[in-house]
Amino acid sequence: MKDEFHSQEELSVAAVGYIPPVWLFLLLFHRWRANYYTRYHLVHAGLVSLTLFCTLLLTGLLTYWSAGLTGYRFWLVLLTGSVIALAILTGFGAIAYCALSAYRGRYTVLPLLTRLYYLLLAQRVVKKSNLYDSRQITQMRPYLKPLDPSDPTPPRS
Repeated sequence: MKDEFHSQEELSVAAVGYIPPVWLFLLLFHRWRANYYTRYHLVHAGLVSLTLFCTLLLTGLLTYWSAGLTGYRFWLVLLTGSVIALAILTGFGAIAYCALSAYRGRYTVLPLLTRLYYLLLAQRVVKKSNLYDSRQITQMRPYLKPLDPSDPTPPRS
């Protein structure tokens, strides 16, 4: 569900940012770091890319280590090659899903990476009761009723 209005430029930058080296280049510009929507997607793209890279690196190291112990066996090469191919296909699918979601104006939520983003990189406070509350980042925040009684921000009239 879309809860904010974004320009076509913001949507395009958020979607293009999911191309692996592009997110790092776009984070250099203050204009895109200052906008919460594009910063969210660029950092999210970085997390997805780094996760894919680490998965491929760990698979390669595991292959090298196991090949050193057991020798290069046909089944070992077949297994690790399949794992690498599956990781690449899954990573491409995740990147395509995130880019399409960003272009549609939605905040992409991936189970572990989004929680990692909110815990380590988000600038806003996340409530323990609802880790993925999108009403806290909307432009309509002052006009909404508080989610819980401990929220000090009263709605405006």
